[in-house]
Amino acid sequence: MVVQSDYTVSPFVGQRIMSEIRTTMEQKGYTFTSNRDAADFAIMFTVGARDKIKVTTEPAIIHSSWGWGYQYWGTQVINVNRNVPYVEGTLAIDVFDLQKQSPVWHGVGAKRLNSEERKGSNSGIPEAVKTILASFPVA
Repeated sequence: MVVQSDYTVSPFVGQRIMSEIRTTMEQKGYTFTSNRDAADFAIMFTVGARDKIKVTTEPAIIHSSWGWGYQYWGTQVINVNRNVPYVEGTLAIDVFDLQKQSPVWHGVGAKRLNSEERKGSNSGIPEAVKTILASFPVA
């Protein structure tokens, strides 16, 4: 499978996500191990960004006049669509049972990214990870 995107994620962002997942899971009472045989589960994450357009419909009032020998004033209301482009970032966290070799939990979060977040310099990674993992059970 080939996945293509206009957005690439900095390795620094990936490291911050991994670090924040580890910190949040340790706060929930879990212990990190690099030994796969000793681990109860494995955690993976997927991050991405997508161009989107928010379409809003707003009423616009048009005043007009016309007539043959007399004046007629009219008001007409039409709907005008406004298209606002933006970038939506998504972070998905998956937990897999290593004994059964099957997924056991999935969490996802999405938000509209500002220009600093798209560059990776100012991110809401800690808040996003904490929000996504909030429903994960405590050890």
